[in-house]
Amino acid sequence: MEYRFFLINERTGVQTEIDEPVKFDGFKPLFKRDPKCHGVTWEFAEQKLEFYGKSGLMIKEEYEQYGINASIKFVVEINCGGDWQEFYSGMLDFALYEDTSGAKFFVSITVAQTSVLTTLNSRFGTKVDLESLASFDGSEMTKYENLGREIKIPSKTRREVNRAEMLSDSVFYPGARNNDTWFKVPFGQVTSNDFDKFDTESMFRECGDPNRFPRESVIFENMPSNMMDRNKFLRVKFHMEFEHTFTNSNEEKELFILRQPLPLGTPTGLRGIVFNNGDLLPQALDYNEQQNFTEHDGYTRGITAYLRVRNTGNNSSITIKAGSFIEISGDSYFEPTDCRVFMVHETLSRLTEAITDSALNAKSDYFGRSDSEINQNVTDGAGSLRCFTNGLMLRQAEYENTEDPKPKFTVSFKDILDGLIAIDAIGWGVEDDKYLRIEPWEYFYTDDVVLVCDDIAEINRKFDHAMCFSQANVGYTKWEAEERDGIDGFHGKRQYRTIARTENKLEQFSKFVADSYAIEATRRRQIADKTSDWRYDNDIFIFDLDRGDNGLQVNTGAGFGATGLHDPDTVFNVELSPARNAARWYSHVMQGVKDDKLIFTGAEGYAGARTEAQKTDPVVSVNIAENTDISPDIIAQPEKRNPKTKAETVEFNYPLTFRDFKSIKANPYGLVQFNGEHGWIKQIEADLIRGMAKFTLIPKREI
Repeated sequence: MEYRFFLINERTGVQTEIDEPVKFDGFKPLFKRDPKCHGVTWEFAEQKLEFYGKSGLMIKEEYEQYGINASIKFVVEINCGGDWQEFYSGMLDFALYEDTSGAKFFVSITVAQTSVLTTLNSRFGTKVDLESLASFDGSEMTKYENLGREIKIPSKTRREVNRAEMLSDSVFYPGARNNDTWFKVPFGQVTSNDFDKFDTESMFRECGDPNRFPRESVIFENMPSNMMDRNKFLRVKFHMEFEHTFTNSNEEKELFILRQPLPLGTPTGLRGIVFNNGDLLPQALDYNEQQNFTEHDGYTRGITAYLRVRNTGNNSSITIKAGSFIEISGDSYFEPTDCRVFMVHETLSRLTEAITDSALNAKSDYFGRSDSEINQNVTDGAGSLRCFTNGLMLRQAEYENTEDPKPKFTVSFKDILDGLIAIDAIGWGVEDDKYLRIEPWEYFYTDDVVLVCDDIAEINRKFDHAMCFSQANVGYTKWEAEERDGIDGFHGKRQYRTIARTENKLEQFSKFVADSYAIEATRRRQIADKTSDWRYDNDIFIFDLDRGDNGLQVNTGAGFGATGLHDPDTVFNVELSPARNAARWYSHVMQGVKDDKLIFTGAEGYAGARTEAQKTDPVVSVNIAENTDISPDIIAQPEKRNPKTKAETVEFNYPLTFRDFKSIKANPYGLVQFNGEHGWIKQIEADLIRGMAKFTLIPKREI
């Protein structure tokens, strides 16, 4: 092969052809598949070269003037049938400059390959303001309307609870009472107080006649304004344990645990008991019913609890035992609120453009939409109707004493990709030197044969433990476990096992917040407390969307046959549930297993929900429980049902021409045929000067 060599002074633009540097024969291009992103890149390892004669003097002169800030590019071209093509380009690293004087003068310096991928990797974890139009290198970028657009976030029905418990026995001695006297019944210490009015006592306290609706006897009153209009019901539940004594023959006691007094009229009893001297009071009194608290003449009913006594003796007593409690609960619903959100496809592209100074933009069949503002698809991809926001935007926080009171959405490429990998089992790679292609991992293993290697004398095959999993842990790191009863918050963690005898585990937990209760708790902060810091302020929230009559809208509801939920109609992100994430990871997890099932073994957070995703192209098209096993028969997307690869690697040496090198470079995701079998590139180390290569392949799994 014929090569020619150049030094290009980046400061002046002068290009000079030079003699071949010493040690150039050590340059070996390397194709390598990233085990996390599945994309195949090709690169040269950093190489130390020796430059003699005029090339050495040129480098020395630049170094003496500019030191480590000197900028010279080394370029190699190769003759392909009279057509000179670039084979390599890299920058001289002047921080590693050395020169030697003597019989011959030469400069020894390391050359590092330059590429847009190098830039991308170096800025992978750097935060980007998604609404800024300036790239990292100062270039102006196109404004995307889908970055910072407003949509309505609907309400998640939330269970509100007022609860009080007796932590210790409460003994009451009413004393000698000849006339009717009323006392407020204690329910102990308040442990939850979601409604505006909840007034309990730890001991009996004298109050006015409840028939006249005395204020001091009220435990709860006034239906909260945020109760759902369609369902103004409260559930009243209590448990009371008693002990009592009588010391007077005509003693009377009337214990009403609950009443609903009307504004003008006789109280309506919910549950009570009248007992006289000699009557046996039940050891315990229980009540658990739903009550309609409608308004009457502009005044809402309330709840009272009292004890009426008459003709009592001095030593008469009644004791309420520890463990007694009262709980009042109901569904609340706040009006939808506006929120600035960032569509997934535009987010991926803006991050790519900002980092690479628009050398690359994002392209995706999976995340791209029919109305994407960059690299538009013919149809909406399966993961395209998603958006992001953060806690500050979700609760509409405002900064005081600043020119721009609106919070910003700043994220890194790593933040977004790591979160999406855990949900969608995606990969990425540079394509055509202008796109960052982001797709499910199977995309990067095509069935095109790019090279045929026949009559290989020796092949080494071995099992790859890194591709075999005994356990798969998926889901989300954050959810509102403590939020009410948590029954609609099923976006927690799931654990599955296989039959593989290995210690290797797949762990893919997304740091995005997808949990219904966490979303609603954060959204309601703008009503309850808009200024104070909140634990989710800087977290990334994700929403599954659909197309409605008025455009994109948040997709809510758990579908036909949903069970195990408090209010199936208002849950968020069913398509992003942990069980469905496991289905998206199924083909990857099962590479080293001949069984056909991911067996559910445990969960953190609620896993009793059964849901059906209401999507055009769901990963699971049937109603499933979050604690179900994952098997191919429930997976709707064909490419997800079967593993593509074997948990093996094969290695062999085989001749490789520059023409072969170019074919592989043009389609690095294609198959290499070897002695009748097929495999995808894991690594190819090519020695083009000698025309040989060492192949390491991942065998295709034939179904």
